[in-house]
Amino acid sequence: MTIIAFALVAFPGPIFASGETGNPTPITIDSTKGAKINIYCYENTSGSSKEKPVLLVHGFNSSGSVWSGENEKTNYIKNLRKNGYDVIVVDMRGNPVDTNGDHKLDAPVAGNSWGYGAGDLGDDVGVALQEGMRILNKNLPDRNYKKADVITHSTGALAVTAYSRSIGLVPYRDNIGTVIELAPPNNGSTSLVANIKNILAVIPSVFTQSVAAYQYALEVADNKIWIPGSRMESENLRKELSPDSMFLKSIQDLGPDMRIKTFIAIGSEDWVVGDWSPVIGKRDDIGYEYFLGMDHFNFCNNETVFAAILDKLEKGEESAFFKRFKPYKNKQLAFLSGPGIDHPDDTFDTVDFAEGVDISPRKLFDLTLRIAARKNKAYLMKYWEILTLFETAQSEISAGGSVDNIIDKWDAALGDKNKLLQSYYMYASREYLESPDIAVLANGYSNEMRKLIIEKVGEPVRVIDQAFEPYILEEQKVLVIPTGGLSGLSHSAIFKNKLSEYVKNGGIVICFSQQYGYDFNALPGGEVKGYGWQEDASCHTKAAYIANFHQILSSQSELYPDIKLDGYFTGYPDEAAILLRRSKNQMPAIFMYNFGKGIVIASSMYSDWGYLNGQASSSEINLVRDILRWAKSGKILPEYKSGEYFEQEIPVNKDFNKMGFILKS
Repeated sequence: MTIIAFALVAFPGPIFASGETGNPTPITIDSTKGAKINIYCYENTSGSSKEKPVLLVHGFNSSGSVWSGENEKTNYIKNLRKNGYDVIVVDMRGNPVDTNGDHKLDAPVAGNSWGYGAGDLGDDVGVALQEGMRILNKNLPDRNYKKADVITHSTGALAVTAYSRSIGLVPYRDNIGTVIELAPPNNGSTSLVANIKNILAVIPSVFTQSVAAYQYALEVADNKIWIPGSRMESENLRKELSPDSMFLKSIQDLGPDMRIKTFIAIGSEDWVVGDWSPVIGKRDDIGYEYFLGMDHFNFCNNETVFAAILDKLEKGEESAFFKRFKPYKNKQLAFLSGPGIDHPDDTFDTVDFAEGVDISPRKLFDLTLRIAARKNKAYLMKYWEILTLFETAQSEISAGGSVDNIIDKWDAALGDKNKLLQSYYMYASREYLESPDIAVLANGYSNEMRKLIIEKVGEPVRVIDQAFEPYILEEQKVLVIPTGGLSGLSHSAIFKNKLSEYVKNGGIVICFSQQYGYDFNALPGGEVKGYGWQEDASCHTKAAYIANFHQILSSQSELYPDIKLDGYFTGYPDEAAILLRRSKNQMPAIFMYNFGKGIVIASSMYSDWGYLNGQASSSEINLVRDILRWAKSGKILPEYKSGEYFEQEIPVNKDFNKMGFILKS
């Protein structure tokens, strides 16, 4: 029995589309590991066929319908057919297939489990190519296809790479001529779907100090995740899209088989993969095309993109498109120009922010939200509200509720919330940076300082570098210069002017011990002089005594506080208030002075380094805490005796169903 006869007898519609309006019956076929996929075959409508058909491969948590377009001009399938191409479209595993022979797509058959990865999707590509060309060759006149050109979107590119490199179970048959990859995550995605159960992935802000444009997924069972507003997907595949996954490391800088002519399209507004991830660094034979203003999801329904693709397929080397062979691959530059990021200081810790900090990502996020609520950061608070809804739905699944009932209950609402996240992320990212009250200069022992502040003071921090703009004062009133933080900056007129402007307008700078005395010259006013740790012998026992009381010393119960010092001061403004003096020479160890509307607090403590190396006592940590908390107010605080009644008005910018208060003395 031939395929044609089988189609006429068993199928309600044609096995492939031959007319302009004909829709083919989805053909459900077996792939590897027990999975089933769909293919759709279309005959060209131009009257003459090209040398090769085109296979269209969708991306993560998507289907072949993505190529249908919103209108005729953006419908890839129709336009390829009009231009003489027979077309094969694949629904890779995870999509609904015909499970009972009634020619209706009713449920997915993912195979042995939902734990499939890009290698398995590569098998789907290989099977779809082989079977699709076989059907076209058998059912259309004068067809003898042995190769196809391929257009991929997003993760579809990884599937083609996996197939062409024979990573899965289906060996590559040298049956691809050209592949054009649209927005491929060749080095990972900057904006993955986040499994709500995996809290480290849900709150990326610990590592990027920025809220990424995440969608959320809920874990169901058997390595399967449900993406509200979409469908079920593989948790393993989601993990493989992480930039540090073993799969991506295994194909790093390889790309598709070298025999395949490869071209890559990159969008300037693509927040899902950025403009660095598509680049295959060690290949100089791959052509790139940059599309200004293009985001990740518009590639599949954009008239301009299609015109460039068609020109390349038809003209080959003579095409004016995809001619750039040496694009940059720089992750830091991608973040530098990313959403919500407009200054170098905002990118300083994109990779290792809070590295080694003993706090859960969620806890740090909660610390930030506490301040965001006070500052009325509306988009960040909406982000948090959406997060809590997903957590509620996940808790119902984890409690053993019926998954089908829970999906019916939550899918529409959470699907809408996932869409809102894409609208909020740019604003929420900026508000996340703005929320902390304290900034830390990214120089010297800055990692140790932020670890100390986050863990022991319970305050989130924003990290800035020497190129910061003084207007951060609008959000961060306190700037901490860590031990050694002025190294190399004392001769920078630009930095000193920025620092002076910051304090003059009301900022408070807290400076710790420096390597050399001349480093202190960078502090506003230029009058601070002294000796650094390279010029002084450190003192551990009764290093200093309290010379004058101040509220920042209120937790110190001894005349000689248990703090470690290295260095002292010999020059300071006349009106400076000296709080601690060195025991050995009576020279100032901690003092503060006014500058414009702000304050400078200078000390020879090295609490950040000491904390990491086990030399910071509880008294010293309490002193750092009290300096920071006093600096946040920047004024003398009211004092109350034990048992004394007082009232304190606390303004809030939002209605909450409950509020918590912590009273510390």
